[in-house]
Amino acid sequence: MAMNDEETVALTAGGHTVGKCHSNGDAKLPGPDPEGADVEDPSIRLNPIMTDADMVMKMDPAYRKISERFYQDPEYFAETFARAWFKLTHRDLGPKTRYIGPDAPQEDLIWQDPVPAGRADYDVAAVKARIAASGLSVADMVATAWGTVRGPSGGRTSGWGQWGASPAGAAEGLGG
Repeated sequence: MAMNDEETVALTAGGHTVGKCHSNGDAKLPGPDPEGADVEDPSIRLNPIMTDADMVMKMDPAYRKISERFYQDPEYFAETFARAWFKLTHRDLGPKTRYIGPDAPQEDLIWQDPVPAGRADYDVAAVKARIAASGLSVADMVATAWGTVRGPSGGRTSGWGQWGASPAGAAEGLGG
């Protein structure tokens, strides 16, 4: 997941709070939609449960310290949860230039693995002609495309693209 301890506690506590696990409403009410639970009514309480993750938050000294800080400072917890949730749901979406909307963060985040801007000074028609003249089969081109996703290390450590490999000679066939 590539989360630090504070993000892990925030996601666990936040997910269990707003999800079906520990929501304040009747567990039968949310159905497939956790937002259907009446979590705003403080008079509605059910017998709590403790999952293994909850026990870790209680028993592990580092996680307990973080949990207690969140308990004492709900605004800090909300901010940390929001940032961790954004990281969880956006980590593998590519460069931040793809983010749209007013809530997109302006700062560069270390986990975004910034991708440099691509070149724009090439001739698309010439590239297509070179590929067509390469003699590669469709299967070789598909395998090459998947292989480029893996990156130079042979496999990305932070996301998608761990299938297949470039066929032998494909790079040479394209003049690379």
